[in-house]
Amino acid sequence: MARPAPVSELRGPATFRVIPILALLTALAVAGYLILAGASKASTPPASSVTVPSGVATVTDTWTGTIPAGTNASSNCGPFADTATADTHTETINVPAGAYDSVQANFTFSIAWNNGDNDEILTVVGPGGVPVGSSDGGTPSETVRGTNLAAGAYKVVACPFLATSAQPYTATLTIQTLALEPPPPPGPSRGITFDHANWNDPIRMVGEPDIQIDNHYGNYVSGPGGSTTQASWFWKSEDHGIQWHLIGCPTKSNCQNGGGDTEITIAKNRDVFASDLQTLQCNSTFRSYDEGKTFIPGEGCFPETDRQWMGVFDPTSSAAGRRVYLAANHAEVLSGCYMLVSTDNGVTYLPPDPTNNPTADI
Repeated sequence: MARPAPVSELRGPATFRVIPILALLTALAVAGYLILAGASKASTPPASSVTVPSGVATVTDTWTGTIPAGTNASSNCGPFADTATADTHTETINVPAGAYDSVQANFTFSIAWNNGDNDEILTVVGPGGVPVGSSDGGTPSETVRGTNLAAGAYKVVACPFLATSAQPYTATLTIQTLALEPPPPPGPSRGITFDHANWNDPIRMVGEPDIQIDNHYGNYVSGPGGSTTQASWFWKSEDHGIQWHLIGCPTKSNCQNGGGDTEITIAKNRDVFASDLQTLQCNSTFRSYDEGKTFIPGEGCFPETDRQWMGVFDPTSSAAGRRVYLAANHAEVLSGCYMLVSTDNGVTYLPPDPTNNPTADI
């Protein structure tokens, strides 16, 4: 197809010069992706490979690239892999036979750039088009994590969420392998002991605490401050419970209203899903895709609710196929329990079968 003539080369009345340009912009906007300037198809180098260590070790692979200018409101670069609207790197992961029988491999894909005015997205797509995850935090770096990823070719795709200029970036894949701990010996010879108690917070008092531990030594504790306060608090320790720091949203630990029961569940890649009870009428929910560093609020409302529980079905250690469950007691008027499920990685919680069981009773 011949290259469209620039506006200055078109002939005829001004009306006919404008219509083709507007039609092109409209078509691009409808597609959900508007390129402002520049184009880049592959990183430097365009492909590389890395092998998962069979023992305890850390290996890295690095590359560079340039993300084209443009917008993408979907926060997902997957559909634009190997196109001019994104920068794509193909990373082949080799897994020795039996490696995951002796080690756990934690994968960290990350990109970083130096212009905070450009907001970029990082998406990792595994073999067969199965997504590992996307990161769109709005800061000049993005990170996607996975655990014990299968062997094969992975597309590491960087594209703009909102960028007015082409953006050079650096990328790193880090694989850290940890030895699998052997099971404790049977019987009374296990030798389990406890250290002395530590204050996790000498100021904020809570009741009915909840505790969860992830697969990378992260300890989480939460507890309600009471419905009259509309506040609950969440903490994390990264040194086996010796020191604790407050986590949650910047203005409020529980992100929204609450003060009732708290609950936390953690995925295999250490995404965190949490909730807080709002005066028997709703469950505030919030989620973290960076191991509890930042949280995004949401809601899983259901009237007459009390004492919620959460759990996660995580077959791929990523957002693909993940189901986050939120169950609770019916309070006062109703009896029994109900269960909601999130199939969009903790954004919304809905009845699993809204047609036949709209109240999600179990």
